[in-house]
Amino acid sequence: MHQTPDSRDTRSDDLLATIQPSYAPLVPACARFGIGRTIAFKLAREGTIETFRIGARTFVTLASLEQLPRLMKARR
Repeated sequence: MHQTPDSRDTRSDDLLATIQPSYAPLVPACARFGIGRTIAFKLAREGTIETFRIGARTFVTLASLEQLPRLMKARR
């Protein structure tokens, strides 16, 4: 049976809609946490936040951003 684009399985679309990403581009993700570009790259360079690259773009794991306040408090 051949499926047309309109008849594709909507269950898989629904599943994809519920998936929460575990990473995001560095600068926009940090901006959502109130962190500017310069500090974002400094934290990445220091290894304070977990980053990785895909091509030329740098991404950050959202878990490392969520843990950042606790980490910074512990460093005091």
